[in-house]
Amino acid sequence: MRSLLIPKYERFSLDQSFKELGDKKANEIVEEISNKFNTYLENLNVRATSKHALMGPVGKILQQVKEGKLDVDFLKGYGMRVHKSDARIAARLDVSTLKSFEEGIELLSKLLLLVPRHLRPRVVELIDYKIYYKREKANVDFWEKWRTDFEEFLKKKFKNVEALVKGCKLEGVSDKRRIKDFFGVVQLPRRLRTRELQDVVDEFNKSRKEIILEEGGEEE
Repeated sequence: MRSLLIPKYERFSLDQSFKELGDKKANEIVEEISNKFNTYLENLNVRATSKHALMGPVGKILQQVKEGKLDVDFLKGYGMRVHKSDARIAARLDVSTLKSFEEGIELLSKLLLLVPRHLRPRVVELIDYKIYYKREKANVDFWEKWRTDFEEFLKKKFKNVEALVKGCKLEGVSDKRRIKDFFGVVQLPRRLRTRELQDVVDEFNKSRKEIILEEGGEEE
């Protein structure tokens, strides 16, 4: 008769300590995992307007884990393929960044192998949103500074807001949005930018060190 596979820990709590994890509590390991992945993503220096773009390869790794794939080597290989599939971040992989990436995966797999199968999605979701919060917090600060810096860039490039509106063919948008100053242009969402204004945005972004993505992962 085939034996049943019974989880080592039938009951699970985030306050529970595990010998396999150095007698640390599960919630401490969850925090360590989120910090490891956050460090990896911070080193990539991606700023975006969507969760999908902000989470980058980490989001896809977590999706694989949700589907029950916990093999460390598989997750590392899969994550590396995702990382290198985007030329913008492929070059941003030094020893320190790789270390955070690998340690995050190792801890994630080790923890989830101790968690009852039916509770794993909840733990992964917790880790997912912890990482997202850290990224979004940094993201909010970035976009606030980006808007200020872009406004200064426009002021140096154009004599006045009238010259900006004319040069970027924004007359129609300006009438509808009642644009009266440079910041009114800065606040325009991507869908309302003319090709000419987008060219100016691209010119500005090329001078920055961040990888800047907008809705749906589109690059500015």
